[in-house]
This record gives sequence, C-alpha cells and structure tokens, in this order.
Amino acid sequence: MLALAAGCAPYPAQESFEYLEMDARMTIERPVEKVFDFATDPLNEHLWRSEVASFSADGPPAPGKVMTEWIDLGVVNGYMTRAVVTDFDPPHFLRVVSHPDHPRRLTSSRSFTALGPERTLVRLSIRADRRIARDLFPLPLAPAVYEWFYERIMHSYLARLRHRLETGRG
Repeated sequence: MLALAAGCAPYPAQESFEYLEMDARMTIERPVEKVFDFATDPLNEHLWRSEVASFSADGPPAPGKVMTEWIDLGVVNGYMTRAVVTDFDPPHFLRVVSHPDHPRRLTSSRSFTALGPERTLVRLSIRADRRIARDLFPLPLAPAVYEWFYERIMHSYLARLRHRLETGRG
C-alpha cells in the first residue's frame, strides 16, 4: 500500500530484490465512502483479514503514519511487518510501503472506485519481496505458485469484507 513518505529515505538503489506481484478485485454493493472508511480503519483489519493477529498504528491513516501488523500465516505465528503510509486519498486510495528499517520490502495498495451510488470496486495490490514468502512458507516453490496462492487469500479477504459490509456488520 505505499510510496515513500516525507522524512523516509528511499531504499538504496544498489539493493536488488526479486518481487512477487499480487492483485485481487471485488465489487461490493455499498457506497465508496462506506467501503473506504471501513477497509482503511486500522481497528477493522482483523475483521476482514483473517491472518491478522494484531494490528497497531500511530494514528488514523495519513501520509507518514506507521502501521505495524503481526500475522499468523504459513508456518509462522506472529510474523511482523511495519509500513509507512505514503499515499492517502479518501475515499479512493491508500498505499503503504515497508518502513525503511524493516528487513523485507513490501508495497501494498488499496483502491476504491465508485461504480454507482451503492456499488464500489475494491482492488488490493501487493508487491512483496520474495523473501517474505520464503519466511512464511519455506518450500521450494516457483514464484508463480506463491502469487497464485496469496491471490486466493486476498480474494477471500475481499469476500469477507463484502459479506461484512453488505450484511450491515461493518
């Protein structure tokens, strides 16, 4: 979800990482503002992203804010990632990028497009250092397998988000 925030140094240009690219989309029958507000509120992360064990933020989403999450996924319980909000454009877009002191690189974006007064297209996009997949799933798998697998997980998140919002529980 990110680009670099003010005060954050970019990663050194000489660093070279292999990345996984994942994307999932779903239409939700709720107004874009309602979907955006729920899906970008740090207090709601665990309600629609099942791997989130704990989530904290140093305030509401805004450029420069730091978000930390601990997830239970693969063979790891409590895998921690820390990211900085780089782009925040309510009710359309949120991007975070891994904090400069985090050992793995990650960019995660959430975009929200109004398709009508009561219909929103949600898109989750992740560009992740391949080492994250190896940390969570230490198996000799091709990158495309990790991408396919995590896109399925992302799709399940969106289905959970849609269910919660469309049934009035969000």
